[in-house]
Amino acid sequence: VSITLPGRENILSDNSDHKVTLGNAPLKGTLTHVAVPSLSSYVYLKARLKNASAAPVVGAMNAFLDGNFVGVVNLKNPVAVGEEFDVFLGPDQRMQLKRTLKRGDVENSGLFGGKVEVVNQWEIEVSNFTKKPRQIAVYDQYPVPADPNISTKYIGASRAESQKDANG
Repeated sequence: VSITLPGRENILSDNSDHKVTLGNAPLKGTLTHVAVPSLSSYVYLKARLKNASAAPVVGAMNAFLDGNFVGVVNLKNPVAVGEEFDVFLGPDQRMQLKRTLKRGDVENSGLFGGKVEVVNQWEIEVSNFTKKPRQIAVYDQYPVPADPNISTKYIGASRAESQKDANG
């Protein structure tokens, strides 16, 4: 790859590493909110970006949101020209997430080899303190047993948009 610098650069001859900005390109994308209440009480901002620059995006990238510096994002893999990629921008402080165990009962005791039944019911509450309605992807889990003598049953959610996968 041959890159022509936009101007002259002065590099000290002190035998240490120096960084030179080769260019910058604003990357536009869409913001979404993601929550995993079993792991964290935060709602995170995720940006889906498209590399519309003339070169691959590699290494560290400064992230700005609404003109404010959010932080440095280190990309593990290079992003080719025209490729889409996800960048997590940290927690959105204007959103709150709460996961509460509403019911945790042992319904059958399993005395003398009987069947033990445990029922857990969780409530997930998301509070939005922004001035606009927001769409949030909430990922939660239920146990998937590896033992064939143990079975689990997903009872359901208050929203119909739930999707299950093999890992719970």
